[in-house]
Amino acid sequence: MRSDDAGLWAILGAFLFSILLMAGLLTLAQREYVRGLRERQLVGVQTRLGAEALLVVRVGAGAALGDPEAKLWREAPATQIALLPQNVALPAITETAVASIALQAVTDGERIAFRLSWPDATRDRAQEVTRFGDAAALQFPLAEDATYMMGAAGKRVQILHWKALWQRDVDEGFQDVQDLHPNYWVDLYWFAAGSFPQRVPEDFADTRAQAWFPARAAGNPIAQWNRVEPIEELIAEGFGTLTAQRESASAGRAVWREGRWWLTVVRPLETQDPNDYQFRLDRPGSVGVAIWDGSAGNVGGRKQYSPWLRFEVQG
Repeated sequence: MRSDDAGLWAILGAFLFSILLMAGLLTLAQREYVRGLRERQLVGVQTRLGAEALLVVRVGAGAALGDPEAKLWREAPATQIALLPQNVALPAITETAVASIALQAVTDGERIAFRLSWPDATRDRAQEVTRFGDAAALQFPLAEDATYMMGAAGKRVQILHWKALWQRDVDEGFQDVQDLHPNYWVDLYWFAAGSFPQRVPEDFADTRAQAWFPARAAGNPIAQWNRVEPIEELIAEGFGTLTAQRESASAGRAVWREGRWWLTVVRPLETQDPNDYQFRLDRPGSVGVAIWDGSAGNVGGRKQYSPWLRFEVQG
């Protein structure tokens, strides 16, 4: 079978799998069998679907890797990556809101930094029932044959996830209810200090007052009052398995200028966490990207993504 035929069958297989799954016509065993076929096919074509290799440029020690507007990025070549609509699993999209992104990478020998840049006419930094925020993610395979579709059972991937809402928390302080709904009203906050409208976390230092925040009390990593970084680290072994890591070694910062996001993600080359991707200067690696446009209704599975892109460090 020619490579083009393999790619076509992989796409058709994914489409057929989705239809049968949505129609409820597959047993659990059949679902796993078809899923395995689809994943094995996709592994063979994922490299061909990517753009040209990304060159990781070496920079001097102490360089401002985390600054998306630093001059050092002028020396790093950008690879333009075409994005695909996530239409394999529900919820899905049929067309991309962001057609492509520019990706750059640098290393100072101890850390590695990626800069993502993509067009976005609106800066979406708030989330509620019908409003969604902008977001981006980098994905790395923890198994050599992991698929770019969030991995598979036993073939884990690591995901570094940035959100515009979290960037606003870091830049301006925790976004409280009154920041989104300035005309809201509440009769009483038990054990809160001050007077209405009380603010989180300043007026909720009393541990009895904090007990009324169940998500925070349960240790939900999303419900952080004093966020230091706008990025979380996650692992996955397929759709529906996304899990937050307890420790995070990543840092990031993003700015929105004249209809475009500029985001940097920085991480040590190597860590002690077995769930972290380990970057090696002496061999190439793979990275995937995903983008969410809040104004386009992108949230969760409604995103645009890329297959694996090969990257290698400058010799």
